[in-house]
Amino acid sequence: MAIDSDVPWIYVTSKPAPDAEIYGIDIDPLKSQMPMWHIPARRYAAANSRLALAQITGYLRDHGLADPDVVTERRTDVTARHDAQRAACDLREQPEDGVITPQYLTACVRDTLAGEDALFLSEAITNYEVVAEHLRASRPGMLISSGGGSLGWTGGGAVGAKLAAPDRTVVCLVGDGSYLFGVPSSAQWVARRYGTPALTVIYNNRGWRAPKNSALAVHPEGAAAEADDFNVSFEPAADLPGIAAAAGAAFAANVTDPAELPGVLKEALAAAHDGRSAVVAAHLPGV
Repeated sequence: MAIDSDVPWIYVTSKPAPDAEIYGIDIDPLKSQMPMWHIPARRYAAANSRLALAQITGYLRDHGLADPDVVTERRTDVTARHDAQRAACDLREQPEDGVITPQYLTACVRDTLAGEDALFLSEAITNYEVVAEHLRASRPGMLISSGGGSLGWTGGGAVGAKLAAPDRTVVCLVGDGSYLFGVPSSAQWVARRYGTPALTVIYNNRGWRAPKNSALAVHPEGAAAEADDFNVSFEPAADLPGIAAAAGAAFAANVTDPAELPGVLKEALAAAHDGRSAVVAAHLPGV
């Protein structure tokens, strides 16, 4: 069942089994605003998923179709798979030979914000999956990402989020490219003017990894792959947090040593609590 999902899979990297029976439930299951794309479902239902799922589960129970033994077996299987997945994630949350990995960075952010009523805005792009797996957001509305196709929304989005939820800690998790797309000189100045501090953490791999990944997915043996030249590097690296310091008087830090990362994140969070935006760029392995 594809429920309220615009793009439930990417055919190049993952797709359902050929014999899968797919059903789509959505307010707009035909995706009329997305030309050239649809979910190849056996049946579609234009419906509010909250009501539809209650109706489906109610029907199963009322007609004796929810076999308790099957439910228990399924729950046991899913729990075991979840625990194995969590254990595998935990193993990936260690720095590698003095290098900050995206998994380690996300775990440090999670641990730093533990106990906070945090609102996370994710624009981590090639690290979307890492953020989803390792942040472990457990409440509805705790993790938000853009539904659009363009980049750079988190800078201004953080201002709006803080205005809408002034008592919550707003945290932006962004790639270096999406951070620049958000015009941080303007966004950080606006945040200072309107008193909307946020903590921004940059997954800084110093380049455009998404276009490189796309090129390799479509042309794995193309000219760029053969020459190992994708023209996506940001080297020499810019001082991305320095932009926020100059324009918005923000707390600014670049981190290359994984041992220093937890302490820097705590300082940055304290600055945000004191009404001052904070930007931390964690230097990951390059593109």
